Amino acid sequence: TYTAMAAAYNPAALANGNMLYVVWDESDTTNWQEQIRVVNYDGTSKTFIGGGGVYGINQDVSKYAEQPFLTRHSGDLFAAWRERDASSINHFRVKKYPLPPVVDSVHVPANATYISGQTLTFTVYYSKDVVISGGTPYIPITLDTGGTVNAICSGGTGRSSLTFSYTVVSGKGDTDGISVGTAF
Repeated sequence: TYTAMAAAYNPAALANGNMLYVVWDESDTTNWQEQIRVVNYDGTSKTFIGGGGVYGINQDVSKYAEQPFLTRHSGDLFAAWRERDASSINHFRVKKYPLPPVVDSVHVPANATYISGQTLTFTVYYSKDVVISGGTPYIPITLDTGGTVNAICSGGTGRSSLTFSYTVVSGKGDTDGISVGTAF
């Protein structure tokens, strides 16, 4: 819960992975100008984005700012709002905040019976380009017989999707559908 010393108006929210971003405008109690606030919330704690929680993200905090909204484009967060000066000239302001990549979707192999030597291919689509560093990513696959095996990343670094492959081997199988892990 955020406790403001002034009124807050026009809230808008956007989810990105397990993070919630919220924007609103509120009155600055010192000079009574509207300021734009942005905060991210991970389900436990909030963090102000820009302004350090003291000031808004306005281009000019001495101007009246209102009607904020958030959008995600090319994997980044954009906050936009209208800002008006004393002569009532309107300006449209936008600020960009880079976001970490999040998984947008996962495509799995077709539902079928696979035999030894065939390859299962999984594709993980991210919100923006990802670069692999510090090891080889994998997706754990739980089988009825043979325990857990790994689909190893076989390509995609520097793009917004990664491909993972597992080649079926004799003695490892699953008759009722594989279970794919959530940690990559």
